[in-house]
Amino acid sequence: MTEPRIPGPDQQADQAANAATPTDAQPHTQDTMAPGGTYGAPAGQPVTEYPAPTSAPAPVVIVKKKGPGWVALFCAMLVTIVLTLGAVFYARPAMLRVSTPTNLNNGTVATVPASSDATDWTAVASAVSPAVVTISTQSASTGSTGSGVIYDAQGDIVTNYHVISSVLGGGQIQVTLADGRLYAARVVGHDKTTDLAVIRLENPPADLTVARFATSANLEVGAPVMAIGAPLGLSNT
Repeated sequence: MTEPRIPGPDQQADQAANAATPTDAQPHTQDTMAPGGTYGAPAGQPVTEYPAPTSAPAPVVIVKKKGPGWVALFCAMLVTIVLTLGAVFYARPAMLRVSTPTNLNNGTVATVPASSDATDWTAVASAVSPAVVTISTQSASTGSTGSGVIYDAQGDIVTNYHVISSVLGGGQIQVTLADGRLYAARVVGHDKTTDLAVIRLENPPADLTVARFATSANLEVGAPVMAIGAPLGLSNT
């Protein structure tokens, strides 16, 4: 049989110290809310920050400006038309008003008597028409018709450059005299700048009527003239 052992003073002191200090106790931390929207974390861990809640943005309302509208535009156009028509009808009587002739100082209009030496155009046509001829040209691609006047007894005829220009590279020229006789002719000279040309009859007759030419020194501005030719092939016109 074993007797119980009574602890000594030193052993009692160690047991009292162990009883006063618990070995399994652990520190306990409490999560606390940090000001400004942050929450505390356990000890030894980083603190996570969360943004403070914000309110949703207010909706943006777009207001469209409305124009004057079709009604206002139509009214403006109608007013413009009415004003324009009114101005036209107001000015029209003045435009159509016929002015009456006025007699200034009761004067009279002097009449110009006919000159005793007036030109006899019938005699001029009778003298010149026999010397006027009709000229017809024909080339490989085109043809033309004109008139000319007999310049001398050798059968030289003055005409226009544009009448014979189509046959300068080759072609035929036929001349019809005032009495209807037909003769062949050839070009002996031409000047495009002045639109003049000279052709010569081949085997001309001896009874050619030659036109009499005047000098330009006797010409005056406003003097009457007569044109005789063969426009559009119409001879003696």
